[in-house]
Amino acid sequence: MHLARRLHWLRIVALIGSLLSLLLTYTYATGKGSLCTLGDYFVCTLSETSYATVDGIFQFFSLTLGNTLPSASVGIPNSFIFLLGFLILLFFSYRFTSSSLSGLKITFYILAAYSVFLTYAETYVLYTLSLLGIVMSVLVFASLWLLVGLHTLEQKKSKQSPRKRR
Repeated sequence: MHLARRLHWLRIVALIGSLLSLLLTYTYATGKGSLCTLGDYFVCTLSETSYATVDGIFQFFSLTLGNTLPSASVGIPNSFIFLLGFLILLFFSYRFTSSSLSGLKITFYILAAYSVFLTYAETYVLYTLSLLGIVMSVLVFASLWLLVGLHTLEQKKSKQSPRKRR
């Protein structure tokens, strides 16, 4: 996939991820609860659980694993963190430089690990899956795939000889 096409898809994924995380942040802020319920194990959002914020990490390690961590209260919703990540990605996809690529990849490796943690917590702690959370995870991994592809294209571009191609 060429650089321009990959950047185009990266912008689309970043825009969809931004809009979805904005919806999830709005749902959390208004306290409306889940937008829909599909059976016993599937809901659209999990904004009413303790794992909807960054505090869920501390709760997971303290209660679930039995470790005692200092009590910290960070009332930032997870969806807001993903919103920031996708907005940063959207911004840098329009101002793409080789130097910004490594920072974006690191950011999305962290977001990918965080989305795996949230999916684990949904599956094995809450026993309920958030459908929009799963879509968010897919968008994070799609962004990461596109970013790794951009890195590969940049490496190929720098290895080419300075002579004109025929």
